[in-house]
Amino acid sequence: MKTSFIQRLLTTVIGVPMVFSIMVFLPQAHFLGISLVVLACSILGSIEMSRILLGRFHPFCLLPSLIVIGSWLDHSLELPISLQQTALFACILVFLALAIFTDQDNGFKAVRSSVSSLALITLYPSYLLSYLIEIVNLEVEALQSNYLLLIFIALVFSNDIFAYVFGMLLGRKSQGIVKVSPHKSLAGFIGGGACCMGVSWLLFSIFLPQLSWALSLALGLGISLAANIGDLAESAFKRSAGIKDSGAVIPGRGGILDCVDSISFSAPVFYLMLELVL
Repeated sequence: MKTSFIQRLLTTVIGVPMVFSIMVFLPQAHFLGISLVVLACSILGSIEMSRILLGRFHPFCLLPSLIVIGSWLDHSLELPISLQQTALFACILVFLALAIFTDQDNGFKAVRSSVSSLALITLYPSYLLSYLIEIVNLEVEALQSNYLLLIFIALVFSNDIFAYVFGMLLGRKSQGIVKVSPHKSLAGFIGGGACCMGVSWLLFSIFLPQLSWALSLALGLGISLAANIGDLAESAFKRSAGIKDSGAVIPGRGGILDCVDSISFSAPVFYLMLELVL
């Protein structure tokens, strides 16, 4: 227990400042530094998902990482077509063909399960994580776009942290509302969501005052809901595979998916909501 805590502490002390430095100080080449971090998470996350859903690593499961590369190229080359969407469609076609032709000797009995698994691997984490690159390339007047990503990360972390705090202090009697994660409590969900909305209002009132208070609160609520769903979904995937952690890449934390589950699901929500109002 003590070793695990020390590992988590060292990972936080080293990892958080490193990622923060990349986001703030390396905006060159359309945020290539951030994009490489996202790509690494996509590759490692896809490997973990293939082991969870398929029971083993399949090289084809690295294909969805092309979606992340396509997202960066969209902003770097400014082509008339979206390489992100093209890569997404190509992955779907390849995975459909793979599921069909590899199961023909088995009477196509496993097509439904294999197609479902491969489709999920396409979306999570690669496609969802690619929205981090979209966020950092949003054009916002009087605000550096990399600060938008910092605001987004702050909102996700505030939801997770305050959900844990409220759950510990007030949630003992309201635990077990979600069977896939029995330690989660209603008090944690409500407390985390309320604090995420408050942090959203505070940050946007400082850095983006043209955004109304109602929209900033709505953004906080959307992030909280998506982050909680992402966390619960990843717990369900792990339970279905009978494992505790998605991997062992990060000391004291587990796998990449254990660290980016909330971020993956809430990144598209943050981006799409800002796209509608900015």
